Amino acid sequence: MNLHSILKTLLNIDNYIFNISSILEISLAGIALIFSIWIFTKTIQKEKEDFSYTFLGLWLAVVLLYLGLGMCMASSNATLALLWDILFARLGAIFVPVFYYLCSLSIRNKYTNTKALVFLLGGVSVWIMSISLPGWLEEIKLHFFGYFPVYGWMGKLFIGVFSIFIFLSFKNFFLEYKEAKTFEKKQRLKYIICGFLIGLGGAVDFLPIIKLPVYPLGAFFAFGALIIFAYTLLKHEILLREWKYKYLLDCMDTFYAMLDREGRIIYLNKRYSGLGYDLKDIYGEYFWDADWFPKEKKDYLKIKEEIQKVIKGEKSSFETVLIDKDNNFYEVLLTLAPLKDAKSQIVGVVCEAKNIKEFKKIQAHFKLLIDESKDAIISCDDQMKVIIWNKAAQELLGYTPEEMIGKSLLQIVPSQYHQKKIEGFKKFSQTGE
Repeated sequence: MNLHSILKTLLNIDNYIFNISSILEISLAGIALIFSIWIFTKTIQKEKEDFSYTFLGLWLAVVLLYLGLGMCMASSNATLALLWDILFARLGAIFVPVFYYLCSLSIRNKYTNTKALVFLLGGVSVWIMSISLPGWLEEIKLHFFGYFPVYGWMGKLFIGVFSIFIFLSFKNFFLEYKEAKTFEKKQRLKYIICGFLIGLGGAVDFLPIIKLPVYPLGAFFAFGALIIFAYTLLKHEILLREWKYKYLLDCMDTFYAMLDREGRIIYLNKRYSGLGYDLKDIYGEYFWDADWFPKEKKDYLKIKEEIQKVIKGEKSSFETVLIDKDNNFYEVLLTLAPLKDAKSQIVGVVCEAKNIKEFKKIQAHFKLLIDESKDAIISCDDQMKVIIWNKAAQELLGYTPEEMIGKSLLQIVPSQYHQKKIEGFKKFSQTGE
């Protein structure tokens, strides 16, 4: 058969008898196609690129597999069913374990383009061998749900190789989960492992292939896995690129922590290690429950209330005490601010704790530099209230620091320019421009 006659045969609607089984398989394949492309477009800017592409490749292979099987079931004769098996179902079945494994390599940060090319070429080679060599397919058998392929010895050998790839993939997932050092990463990996385990239920479709007359429910498992992945990728943002400023924070000598929207600790910089607590006991714990805070109820409630305010969009700064594992006390200035994503949605809280004694020394030195400057230096908070007004500003504008600190900057701006100044200040606060 030439290409034209093959296409004509495949596209002739009169050659098909659609039943409930075939319609379900084909519908689920179509939904999975739309869903997987949508997830890809939503996550390509957030995720590691190699993970996004291998994840998409995996689900396109799943779509080919279930579209092919669905059309096999709907075929009116064995020859037509064989074409759908060779061109779609078989191709998808071969590439599912390939992309499964590439996804796991991406998660382990062991993915390379060279490895991907080798595995993809290997998949194409196996597909060509399955067409040209005897032993892959024994027959196309008619079941109560429609036509379905029955594998020969080579096909059964492929199932064994398929199982090995799946095992190696899960080994990578579990190793990464075991080695994850943060609560956030463990949560992400827990979801992805759960999704892949459910997707593994799709292996039930191999039962009719080895002559066990079981209804092929694999598409339902695959669709369930896709829903879990969609939820996880879009809500929990699996495998986000490493936070751009993590290295800088680790180098700083002040205590930094990041919390999720519920107030649980998801990141601590290296300065935290000076307190002596084990990270395993800290990640995932509510910030106000951490051992480094006094256990008096008023302190507990104060910190909890301030974090809840910050999650609503406010900022907070107050003095408290940190206690290290050796029971040494440190007076600190704790500053809390909303943590926002690229769309300015609040996704958590950033916490900074500065040693008050050291902070006051730095503050005094900084104040001296500002006061001695020959240039007018004026600084405002996010409400446009003046917090710094040096001597040069007094000489230039005539107002003393006592008159201006704590007052609105608009006090020295002509009224006709107030709105323009407010808009400019707001834009600068949001964009830095």
